[in-house]
Amino acid sequence: MTSSEIVAIIPVRFLPSTKHRLAKSYDATQRRLLVHSMLEDVLHAIHQSKLITRSIIVTSDDNFMATYPNLDLDLQRSEIHGLNQELTEFINSLSHKETGHVLIILGDLPLLTGVVLDDLIWSGLQSDRPVIAQDWKGKGTNLLFFTHPLTFRLQFGENSCEKHREELQSKGFNPIIYHAMETALDIDDETAIGQLVKLARFDVKVQNTRTYQFLRIADKSLER
Repeated sequence: MTSSEIVAIIPVRFLPSTKHRLAKSYDATQRRLLVHSMLEDVLHAIHQSKLITRSIIVTSDDNFMATYPNLDLDLQRSEIHGLNQELTEFINSLSHKETGHVLIILGDLPLLTGVVLDDLIWSGLQSDRPVIAQDWKGKGTNLLFFTHPLTFRLQFGENSCEKHREELQSKGFNPIIYHAMETALDIDDETAIGQLVKLARFDVKVQNTRTYQFLRIADKSLER
């Protein structure tokens, strides 16, 4: 890792329990395909970014490795289960000889664009501050931008936005809380799908996302 590198890290899981809050409406196969659709939208946004220099998928999920053995990007297998643990292990494995920047991006953000990614990154670079992109409910962390090496504990999970803010402040950082619909709307439950559908009624860009196109096929009621 060099001082000019901006590395995007995307953790991915295809486990049967993935997106369990959607289990009443979508079976395990549909939820796996939904995760794949959202990941495609996220990877498309990363490809559009002018600032990200490298993108890496990190997973401990054998189902993902078996389903996409020839994925055309950097894929790192983790032996550790648990999001914070596997991300910490991988980030710490990056070279400590030179500093760069890391952007953790959760893979369930269908509205994400390269322009918004670059705006978030640039806000952190200009201010020399970490950036937390909170979810649309104001509780979770969907993206996290910081300088490498990692000097604080990752806090992904329940109420992670506030936990990340407190953790960073305890280490002497003053994080930016980033607000944008493109970084906020993560598809975790039926309410989030409802928000995506509402946006799609008025925005052709939302209609053209892989996520919305999949949902239209999986749920014919969305066409009405």
